[in-house]
Amino acid sequence: MPSWRGLLILFALVLVGGPFIWHYLIRPQSAKWEAWEGVVVERFQRHYQGRYGELTTYHLRVECPDGRRRNVDVTGTMWIGMNVGTRLRKTKGERWPRIVGAPNGLNLLEKEMGKDFPKQLRPLVPVSK
Repeated sequence: MPSWRGLLILFALVLVGGPFIWHYLIRPQSAKWEAWEGVVVERFQRHYQGRYGELTTYHLRVECPDGRRRNVDVTGTMWIGMNVGTRLRKTKGERWPRIVGAPNGLNLLEKEMGKDFPKQLRPLVPVSK
């Protein structure tokens, strides 16, 4: 028969470990398989003071054509390039949304390589408008 002390420790591990597992392991993988499109209506940052200094996270609020709003976590580099009014498209299988119509390095590489561009990279090239 398990002791109360053991059950209390197990409960504490689930209580503390559950949100950690959800936030860092499960949610990013499930977000990878979503697909949506919308317009940035708000940009915001959150600052946290930790043991080893300040941590800043970057977020966008995106309004989809069906009227739904979603909060999107992005990297700092992406956050700098996405302003209010920017159209974004998140395709299934990719972790991050892309700016609709914006060229990226793959566009330039595909143009330069022509027919020698690797077929496995074609789905990563953003479609214009």
